[in-house]
Amino acid sequence: MSFKTPHSTVRKRKIQRQSLLDTKKHKRHKKTVITPEIEGIFKGMLYKTWICHSCSPLYNFRTDESSLRHYSQHLSAYLTSEIQKQDCFLSSEFSGGLTAQFSVVQGFAIQQDEPDAIKLHISYDEKKNPIEVYFLSVDVNPLEFSNPTAENIRTIRLLKSGFYSLPIMIYNGYIQKPCSAVISWFEDNFDCVIRPVKFNPIDLSWMMSMWTSFKYIPSSKRKSFLTEFIWKIPVDNIGLDTIKFQIAPSSTTEIWESMKNSENDEMTVEYVEKFMSAITSHLKGMSGIKFDSLILEEISTPFIRVQSSGKIKIGSAAHILTVLAHLCCLSSERIYSAVES
Repeated sequence: MSFKTPHSTVRKRKIQRQSLLDTKKHKRHKKTVITPEIEGIFKGMLYKTWICHSCSPLYNFRTDESSLRHYSQHLSAYLTSEIQKQDCFLSSEFSGGLTAQFSVVQGFAIQQDEPDAIKLHISYDEKKNPIEVYFLSVDVNPLEFSNPTAENIRTIRLLKSGFYSLPIMIYNGYIQKPCSAVISWFEDNFDCVIRPVKFNPIDLSWMMSMWTSFKYIPSSKRKSFLTEFIWKIPVDNIGLDTIKFQIAPSSTTEIWESMKNSENDEMTVEYVEKFMSAITSHLKGMSGIKFDSLILEEISTPFIRVQSSGKIKIGSAAHILTVLAHLCCLSSERIYSAVES
């Protein structure tokens, strides 16, 4: 198995050892200023299941107050109409209609010329949690994901002038039907393409390798996630679908540190291969299972859980930007790869 990142020729990635919240230690991250309000937004995103989608640039999207108010009214009417038209059961669930509200959220954009995030808040029942949607760009430089030809540079400059580029969309809500309606509305109104993000075993291996050594102190109110691997058995009707292993975070950190021969903060393909080989060898010695024949389906580190289906759950506000920056990187690679092909 090749551990080269999908849809690109990237063979190394920078490991953000310091939190991206600490702008003093990241001089190129000039835009992020963490206020108590922004910190509250980050904390409000914790321990929720977010479903990831990639999003191509939004054409002619405006962020002024008048435009956002118009979008809110238009989308509210569209969602109510679509739910009533498509599903009788859900129309009773949303009998009071759905109210969408757009807002611009600062604190996620890292680079100086990066657009601010867009938050979509959809409420339908005072007694139930609202549906939340974020469109985000975190530390994205389009030139990193395309061949630096003159034509591509001109294309990227043109995109910046007429498009609002937010490569990742994350959705939280216990009913998925409104999500498909939101996607249809955006695609129809802003000439974009929104697709589910799936994490293959290579993606999951990179995430585990990059983040397993991060220092993390759990909240006093919540326990940290265990370091966990879940493999899918690619054989049907044997009475067992998956195999789960939990490892003490200190053990995976020791394995990772034992392989590092320098203080270089770059994670390379070679380190990913060596780390995952060491993990599976360790588990094989305990269980006798040959993991090369299985499909890695889910990982957990002390501060994040990631599923191959595109679902993530973050447990540390200090690492939110680090996680989202990597997800934006993956999404951007796929978007620009599709454009060039």
